[in-house]
Amino acid sequence: LLSSTGGALGWNPDPDGALATIVVGSAGVYVGGNFTTIGGQARNYAALLDSAGLALSWNPNSDGQLNTLVLQGSTFYVGGAFSSIEGVSRSDAAALDVGGTALSWNPEFEDQISNITLCGAAVYVGGSMQFTGGIFTPYFAKFVDPSGTDSCASSSSSSSSSATSSDSGPSLPAGGTRGEGTIYQFSGFSAPRQVYYGGRSSSS
Repeated sequence: LLSSTGGALGWNPDPDGALATIVVGSAGVYVGGNFTTIGGQARNYAALLDSAGLALSWNPNSDGQLNTLVLQGSTFYVGGAFSSIEGVSRSDAAALDVGGTALSWNPEFEDQISNITLCGAAVYVGGSMQFTGGIFTPYFAKFVDPSGTDSCASSSSSSSSSATSSDSGPSLPAGGTRGEGTIYQFSGFSAPRQVYYGGRSSSS
């Protein structure tokens, strides 16, 4: 769309299903959603598009819908309703490199993920899940990269990890927020130690 008027431009990737997430990167426009063709090519639920709306070679080949996709440096964090991506078993969330290859981060959710948001070294995940890798984390989970600074941590947060030793990416700290309904969206981080989220939650 034109920012000045809101009028539509000619860019039209023409997916055969809905788009749920769009990220603009240096290589093009990364999209995820509920489609199997887009930009004139077969692409399962995720694609990279050029300025003309045509699909490029990036193809993670998820087996289910992608609801959220965020980029941090050279790593993508994706979430949705899938059991494998790039030929690797992943339950509803995964980390990918810029080539689309699945990395070792594997939080193992048991229900779909609606949103992933990054803040410093922290990865915030919300959705319909009740458990993360067997740990009770209703609707909300936070992962912290031990090699970075958790600039969004609350003053009472613990930095100890409850994740298994096989998790080489950001890990799940002890304690944290618990919701009582599906979380669809995070936003804000306008001040340290503040996280805003919305969904079908009556308490946290």
